[in-house]
Amino acid sequence: MKNFVQAIRDAKVTPQNDIIKGMLSYRVWLILAWHETKLKYRRSVIGPLWITLSTAILVGFLGVLYGVLLRQPINEYLPYLAVGLVTWQFISASLTESCDTLINSSIYIRQFNQPVTIYCARYVVRNYIVLLHNIPVALIAIFWFKDFNLINLVLAVLGYILLFFEIIWINIVLSILCLRFRDIKQIVLNLIQVAFFVSPIIWQRNSLGKYDWLGDINPVFHLLEIVRAPLLNQAFPWLSLWVLLAGLAIGFVVAELLMMRCRNRFFYWL
Repeated sequence: MKNFVQAIRDAKVTPQNDIIKGMLSYRVWLILAWHETKLKYRRSVIGPLWITLSTAILVGFLGVLYGVLLRQPINEYLPYLAVGLVTWQFISASLTESCDTLINSSIYIRQFNQPVTIYCARYVVRNYIVLLHNIPVALIAIFWFKDFNLINLVLAVLGYILLFFEIIWINIVLSILCLRFRDIKQIVLNLIQVAFFVSPIIWQRNSLGKYDWLGDINPVFHLLEIVRAPLLNQAFPWLSLWVLLAGLAIGFVVAELLMMRCRNRFFYWL
């Protein structure tokens, strides 16, 4: 196995091995993402803690406001909103930036013969770092209002890892499509805005009553539920797990097919 991985790393970059070679170059995209985050806050006094502070203020105000408007108990609603909003910020930011991933990386793509998957993973990791700064806000809300145990924390961590790889393949697919068809970005941005309101982020699924089955056909619900249910001491969402695993398998197959068909044309589309 070790020899196989090393052989892939040493092989010349081709459309067929771009994704796997890029994923194995994890040191590169981790360093790039960390370096960009440091540069962004290099002259700031408290640095990325501004992210945590702004998220805490947003969760606090929205939790109280919508808790009153929706007539929800604060001790139940605030942790629910905190986990959902923090996770949604990661999803929406990653999807938004995926539209311009290859376009913004054009200078590197033209100069270096490296897997373009590296640049896709870099943007996702950068938003994942922001997520790690925001998670304490959700954890504080949970610890303050709810009982918690270590098993649920482990399940939530595994859920966030699965969510990371889901966003990776979505980034690859959207970055290629938006590179070829620039109008797709506007469609994606509009869909993200709609998804926020039609997904159970600020409202709860049980408020749909007999129409709660709509949550099962909403992919955003499953992306949220795989981490939110364990953190809130709810039953483990097996349906969401199977949906995301199926999406992971199908998504990387689609990403691989797009990469094989389109990679050699990137230079003409940039």
